[in-house]
Amino acid sequence: MALLFQLVSADAVAGATVRLTGRAAGGQSVVVRVTGFRPYFFVSPYTGGAVAIDRATSVREDASVALGMDHFNDARRFGRVECKEPRDVPAARASAAAQGFGVYEADVPFALRFLIDKGIEGASWVRVAA
Repeated sequence: MALLFQLVSADAVAGATVRLTGRAAGGQSVVVRVTGFRPYFFVSPYTGGAVAIDRATSVREDASVALGMDHFNDARRFGRVECKEPRDVPAARASAAAQGFGVYEADVPFALRFLIDKGIEGASWVRVAA
């Protein structure tokens, strides 16, 4: 059975948990807590292999990064830096920058990153497994 609700708000709570609140079609309040999604940002240039970035749980190449129009023909490789919790991102970002990496999208709030990655728009209807 699935739960369908209209999203009212999303925020980060208790570490790496995203809380979605909304209303079901019948008017009932809905609160959904999502776990398992990890905060991340990108670094470049990334040449592959092991990279030690403080507070990062993994660094791997991410071929899905698309730069804006001002970098249309840019062929840089990007590494995706994942952290355990959103509070680890500032230290990881500083560590990456200190090593000479360009840092991208490290300032995207955790709950917003979740919504973007899952394709959820504000006030849209969301279906979750109950």
